[in-house]
Amino acid sequence: MTIDVTAGGRDLLITVTCPDQLALGRYLLERVAQIPEVESVRSHVVTRVYLDASRWRLRSLTSREESRISSAPRPPGSTSAPTMDALERKLVEKLSVDGRRSVQRLAEDLDVSESTVRRRLRSLTDAGALRLRCEVARGLTEWHVLEWFFLRVPPAHIDEAGQVLAGIPELRAVLSTTGPANVIVAAWLRTVADGQRLERRLTQLLPWMEVIDRSVVLRPVKLVGRLLDARGLAVGTVPLRGDGGRHGW
Repeated sequence: MTIDVTAGGRDLLITVTCPDQLALGRYLLERVAQIPEVESVRSHVVTRVYLDASRWRLRSLTSREESRISSAPRPPGSTSAPTMDALERKLVEKLSVDGRRSVQRLAEDLDVSESTVRRRLRSLTDAGALRLRCEVARGLTEWHVLEWFFLRVPPAHIDEAGQVLAGIPELRAVLSTTGPANVIVAAWLRTVADGQRLERRLTQLLPWMEVIDRSVVLRPVKLVGRLLDARGLAVGTVPLRGDGGRHGW
């Protein structure tokens, strides 16, 4: 789904979705690890999503403007793969190329009625299998820096940490994961120095939490299926396979 070139403890940070752990293992071992230039691979399997980018706000709208936009239902926090039939998988693939494609165009492309498309889209969005998300080129906003923080949280406090972190405006993703870093968060910041200030604030809010690693994104290469140029502008698309998936980092 997403590929970032980063500074810190890793050169590339890749977000992937797979139908199950077996498929994730095959992807990591038989594809990524077989690339000659790849020297090592570390993986973090997401166990719960407390916050994802579909719920993040740029805060460019006034309260009145926000109130005029109907809120989409919040997706569930589970990472289990939703079950889709062949038609729903094709719908997801079409929308991954053009999220603004009309119901009429989708119906024509898939040779079904418009009512069928509307019914399937509502079913997918209600189940959290299809999420509404508007992305912008980060360089065109005031939030020029994307930084990932890898946190170690006592197991008894993971849910508490997830809820608290999900309420911090700068954070776009809050995930519980497997491994030494059992919580991973992503933040949009104005400057790299803001990352240090955010880190101090996190440790003040959650004194039993430890930041064990950090990675600043130097350049985004791919974002949710969109190929990006050096400025972060979309220049191509890799269609998403509509077979659900389990998140992995």
